[in-house]
Amino acid sequence: MQRFTFVLIPLFLILLAACAPQAEPQEQIETIVAGALTQTAASVSTTLQVTPSSLPVISGSQAIYFSPSLGFQISYPTDWHLQEAADAQPPAVSVTSFDPANAPHKLEWTAQTISMQFRRLPAGSVPQTLEAWVETAKQAAVDTQLSLFEEEQLSIANQPAARLTLVSGSGGIIHQVLTILDGRSYEITIEGNLDLGKSLLSTLQPYAPGGLKPYESDAPAAGICQEPQGDQVEIVLGSDQSGMPLAGRCVVIKPSQRLVLINQTDGPFGTMFADINIDMPLGSTVLLDRPVAEYLAPGVHSLPNGPELWLKQDAPVPVATMPDPLRNYENSTIGIALTLLPGWEVDEQGLSNLNQEVIFIPGDAEPFIAYLTVSLETRTLEQITTQYAQNAPDALREDIVFNGQPTVKYVYSFGRQEVFVPSGDRLYMLSTDKPANEEVQWMLASFTFLDS
Repeated sequence: MQRFTFVLIPLFLILLAACAPQAEPQEQIETIVAGALTQTAASVSTTLQVTPSSLPVISGSQAIYFSPSLGFQISYPTDWHLQEAADAQPPAVSVTSFDPANAPHKLEWTAQTISMQFRRLPAGSVPQTLEAWVETAKQAAVDTQLSLFEEEQLSIANQPAARLTLVSGSGGIIHQVLTILDGRSYEITIEGNLDLGKSLLSTLQPYAPGGLKPYESDAPAAGICQEPQGDQVEIVLGSDQSGMPLAGRCVVIKPSQRLVLINQTDGPFGTMFADINIDMPLGSTVLLDRPVAEYLAPGVHSLPNGPELWLKQDAPVPVATMPDPLRNYENSTIGIALTLLPGWEVDEQGLSNLNQEVIFIPGDAEPFIAYLTVSLETRTLEQITTQYAQNAPDALREDIVFNGQPTVKYVYSFGRQEVFVPSGDRLYMLSTDKPANEEVQWMLASFTFLDS
């Protein structure tokens, strides 16, 4: 057992001081009570003491935390703070009435301040019986210079438990609760208001998840489903006078969302939903503090006094794949070569024509569009110039250099380009309806003539 260093808790001091016949100034009370604790701790009775108390009712919205690794569920106020120590060995979770990142000094604690830690101990690390474990814990306290102030028998989830109140030399107090639930050993430490701690312990139940709750149908019976956004989805339990669920007939939930149940039925609401024990007074609100994907299978689930819950899987994230490899295309018949981009195909049926035409087509080609066509010209460049002047006077002529060769390009008003390139003893025409297309431009840049 680790050594604990504590500061005397003001609440405990106030409770002891309240038993004194006369009120004392605060400074004197702390001094007197600290001395009383030291004297009492030196002569502890080893008999079990049962100290009945009226546990405070923790009102307001509650959250149900359930953990497969810890093997229990517990309810706590939603304005409190719960922190999991996912990488801790053994697994642990803490519940505090304050923000741990901005914890108050122990002297500032009030009757509403509490800090609890729950640990599930590895099998075989403690004695198998509660009685033997308590005796071992007492000896560990002595070994670490802690004094036993009080010992109490408890019942947690209808199973026996024991509480040891330990006091350090400086007067700090910690309550150590030991219990074995369904064969699993738990050590729970409480600092602050013990009655608040007992109230939380009264909600603790063993939790043994049996996997995901199977879906009841693939699709909901209701034709229209609400799709609330955000991390939490509020579900109002209850029906109106016509029998319509107050939350509607169907609600779509995402795997990462959490359910908030609001009991507006005509009385207390209790049910087992998946492996979660839900017990709600009338008018209360409970947060199921886990993403729904951790206990519900994808599909439709029914909830008593509530709507159909349709858990939809998130759309799968596309997996990036490498594009098809680039292909070097070469045609010795007309004497050209270029690099084909992935998805492009070649139509060589026109090679049997007089102009020996080859057409290059992308996989997503628009109909009736010539992306890139290469053919041999039977006309001379002078004949071509004359025919353009007579038949296409609106086509703009440009003299350019293509692949190192002086070239004539004609640009039509609707965007089509026709380029005439001399190479060797041949004249080629390269035409495209998509001159601005990046893939067309890329392939033209890779264009070579085999006889050059």
